Amino acid sequence: MPGQRASAQDKEATAAAKDRPLTWRLLLRRAVILGVAWLVSYLLLPKLTRLLAAWPRLAILAPAWMLATLAAEVASFACYIAVLAADGDRG
Repeated sequence: MPGQRASAQDKEATAAAKDRPLTWRLLLRRAVILGVAWLVSYLLLPKLTRLLAAWPRLAILAPAWMLATLAAEVASFACYIAVLAADGDRG
């Protein structure tokens, strides 16, 4: 049953937490991870909201430019694969 499995997982997590004491190194590691997550969200969230706000502008984009962009991306991908294949032949 899902409820019993979750309970067993909780018991395992609790037992693992008891086996691993809280040290300064662990606290520092968690603080750094939390700080990096906060910094990334602080720096990226405004840019992400601007990107989503600009999304409706794609409706007025000329189809020819979309095709040109797609062709350039396909060519870029093909060149990347060719470079990797050439490098693989030497190795």
